[in-house]
Amino acid sequence: MEEAGFPVRFSYLQLTRHLDESGARIGELARRAGVSKQAMGELLDSCEKVRLVARLVDPEDRRAKVIHFTEYGLRWLASLREAVAQTEDEMRSELGEGLVTSLAKALRAYSPLDASLP
Repeated sequence: MEEAGFPVRFSYLQLTRHLDESGARIGELARRAGVSKQAMGELLDSCEKVRLVARLVDPEDRRAKVIHFTEYGLRWLASLREAVAQTEDEMRSELGEGLVTSLAKALRAYSPLDASLP
């Protein structure tokens, strides 16, 4: 991803586990991540600085904000998905399909993720 010009930090990757492309409120993101609203706010501040996300007014409650990936953030997310696919291909090539399939099943059992996220 860095070769493609995108910033990479572990914390940014954590955000992708909890923010889907339709957006979410900070409180919901914090709940999904199992962290405080303050901790999620700090992560979002960092992600805003590198233009991955934006806080937009919630049309259902104008007092609240909804976090969305920016256009740049969506390109970053596509690059992340591409990097994950490339890594999986490399693992299959080196370890074999059976071992990679078993590893993927074990990882999903250990930490289930929304299938729509990378």
